Amino acid sequence: MEAKQFDTQSLRSLIVEPDEYDPDREYPLIILMHGYGSNMSDLANLTPAISRTEYLYVCPNAPIAFDLGMGQTGYAWANLYGNTYDMEAMASEERFMDFLEEVEAAYRVRTDLLIMGGFSQGGMMTYQMGIPRPEKFAGLFALSSTVKSPDLIIPRLPERRDQPIFVAHGTIDMIAEIKAGRGSIDLLHDWGFNPEYHEYEGMAHEIWQEVIDDFVDWLERLTQGKRE
Repeated sequence: MEAKQFDTQSLRSLIVEPDEYDPDREYPLIILMHGYGSNMSDLANLTPAISRTEYLYVCPNAPIAFDLGMGQTGYAWANLYGNTYDMEAMASEERFMDFLEEVEAAYRVRTDLLIMGGFSQGGMMTYQMGIPRPEKFAGLFALSSTVKSPDLIIPRLPERRDQPIFVAHGTIDMIAEIKAGRGSIDLLHDWGFNPEYHEYEGMAHEIWQEVIDDFVDWLERLTQGKRE
């Protein structure tokens, strides 16, 4: 596998190409959205554990930079604190959708197998951008995350409510608390969705190997019979 910097007018990113990458082949695309304060390199580390051969991966970098201290810079899709979240999240959504068009122009991808997900705030953005677009995204996944702003989704709920959604949450998560995670599942059910929900006893705000194993199982079922 090879990770390459892929920067566009909209966003910076890493593209992770599979082993024996063939530029003439169309690949299913997995989009990995990082969390608040992190960066595009974070979830790129998960790609070998998902599959080394079957998918092209894109890891976009959130556009809002802020100081983490100790000379470190973090990135956010929107400011989690204060009253600017909805405005900034919608601006990031617009930038991301432009970015995705740029990815599709540069790489041969299976437009029927675009799968988007993320960790923490990356999952929040996945819900926000993915639920209104079932025709665009074949599946969604949210790890240690919540539906941050239902008001950004409710006016755009689609007629189709059969979009596959994988959700994983740890019972001792102190960042995105399990109560909020369960509340998001209840909300998805209220909206008519049927997410596949996994809880992990003793897991904090992190991604265990067990989460990856369950996600890969879901991914295999989602793409079964559709991959070349």
